[in-house]
Amino acid sequence: MKRSVTAFDLPPPPDKSIRPSDTLLNITFQIALLAARPGFMQPIYQPVHQRDFVGGRTDAMWPVTEESTALVRRLMAIGDVPTDNSQLKELRHLLGIAIEKRRKLINLSRSGKAPQMFRYGFLQWATRSVLSDETAPEDFKRLVQTVLDAWSKTSGSNALPSSPADDTIVPVTEKFGTIQFTGLTLPEHDPTLGEHPLEGEILGGLGNIYLPDQLALLYIVRPDRSVVVNLSAGGHFEKDAGGIQREMKVWYPKVVKLWEKE
Repeated sequence: MKRSVTAFDLPPPPDKSIRPSDTLLNITFQIALLAARPGFMQPIYQPVHQRDFVGGRTDAMWPVTEESTALVRRLMAIGDVPTDNSQLKELRHLLGIAIEKRRKLINLSRSGKAPQMFRYGFLQWATRSVLSDETAPEDFKRLVQTVLDAWSKTSGSNALPSSPADDTIVPVTEKFGTIQFTGLTLPEHDPTLGEHPLEGEILGGLGNIYLPDQLALLYIVRPDRSVVVNLSAGGHFEKDAGGIQREMKVWYPKVVKLWEKE
């Protein structure tokens, strides 16, 4: 499957007390997406480590919420983080609301109480597409149908919450493709890295692309607080990758200012 892979750097925040967080980078990504692809704020899939659920595993949540979208659209309307105290206070208030909603979604995913967006948005769509594939072996199709039947008959106390998959998520996947976001922060002091950590080393990451139209962002925060971003794009997202990179570089230092101490 053809795809493009781009890597670029984001500088460390000028305020040394600020360490690039997952939330900071995700808000920047949301702004970049909307700026590069105006009009439609598309769902983003982000894995959540479920430490207390079935021994620990990952599942996806949707970090794009009404609260984050309100912050993103307001910041884009202003054009920069203002020096005017009233506007700055407004933006930080919107940021606080967006962060609180994000924490609630993470806690729901960790407890296993949130709708399994990965299953509904990725797997259900992918497995359905197999059934219409004339080249797929019949025994494999029967296996896929068995899985779909099992999903549709989920019941009892462990039943999943109702999902709008049939009405919205699957059509969105088919029409617009899917977007993934994930990353990690390297420790500031890791004895396994030696006396000069990362000096002369190569940082790399993998953003899985396995659907016709898919965009995957992987970030790595270095010990010096700079960020390397790996952007993998397939299908119609390929033409947007350059614009998304450009907008992230423009908006990142502006979003960082919201994290600065008052």
